[in-house]
Amino acid sequence: MELKKIHDELEIASKIQEVGASISKRFFGENLLFVGILKGASIFTSDLLRAITFPCHYDFIQEIKSPEPISQISFLGGGWTNFNGIIFLLKDVIHSGVIENYLVTHFKEKGGKEVHILSVIDKPQERKVDIEPLHSLFVENEGTFAGYGMEYERKYGNLPYIAKVEV
Repeated sequence: MELKKIHDELEIASKIQEVGASISKRFFGENLLFVGILKGASIFTSDLLRAITFPCHYDFIQEIKSPEPISQISFLGGGWTNFNGIIFLLKDVIHSGVIENYLVTHFKEKGGKEVHILSVIDKPQERKVDIEPLHSLFVENEGTFAGYGMEYERKYGNLPYIAKVEV
């Protein structure tokens, strides 16, 4: 197994600032909730929050794997039911879009005014449902990734860059 660096720290930081500036300008003064999907989006969430130029809310959710078609979702902070604001779901890699589509529907049903998806990596060729992120730092057509919060074999998530895993 080899890790091939594809996006370095400076490139990631630049993209984070770009996305933060865009959101801050477009949604200035709105009631915002950023929801990081653990574990892979934890670093992305913390970096992006620091790039938002006005006060906002944040929380994390974790998908609890189950044999059901859609796994159970667990909130770590508040319940955020009836949140009457704009919600951003932060994901490490968007593959099929099934989980993201479920979460968008869930948050809209719970009172979210708007629900948007933000991702570190978007893999649109793997999409099984019609869903598009508002912003993705990078688009990659294929591969498995590690670093910047994304783990491979339960390690490498601490790397400050994004690498493609080559086996």
